[in-house]
Amino acid sequence: MSNALFQVSLFLAAFSGLYFTASKTTDERYRKAFFDPLIDEIALSLAARDVYRERWLHL
Repeated sequence: MSNALFQVSLFLAAFSGLYFTASKTTDERYRKAFFDPLIDEIALSLAARDVYRERWLHL
């Protein structure tokens, strides 16, 4: 594979990824179906981590 082909492929992949991300984050139905539950799970995980760290550091 030539260097030019690799660079063009990398550019197209990055551009496609950015386009996909932008289109999906601005679509309210997709955001409600995917991102909102994901954010809730991350918040729960971080809260559990905080409790774990608090107990571990105060032993």
